[in-house]
Amino acid sequence: MSKAKGSTKDIKKIYLVGKFKMLKSLALLIRTLGWLGFATGIVIAITIFSSPQALVPYGVNVTLNNSAFLAALSFLIGSIVWTMINVAIAEMIDAFLSIEENTAKLREVLDRK
Repeated sequence: MSKAKGSTKDIKKIYLVGKFKMLKSLALLIRTLGWLGFATGIVIAITIFSSPQALVPYGVNVTLNNSAFLAALSFLIGSIVWTMINVAIAEMIDAFLSIEENTAKLREVLDRK
């Protein structure tokens, strides 16, 4: 059997190209926010460690048990956890999109048989 040029399968293939644009954008946004949080955490940790009194004029007392090192370390650990959570969520979205794409390809292969 020969397929006509405007068959429904050709239309479905064109439709699959631009699928889930919002989810892809959301995954990129979440991943970017995670890495920005990590960079901000490093900058804040360096600021706290180098001059712990720098944030006092803004109403923030950042010393933890009178130790700038512990405060900087806690900010750094918090930013690492923030980054890991956000990147993991973005990777989950990407994995679900990949599963959907592979399932659609498998369906096409099985429909040919």
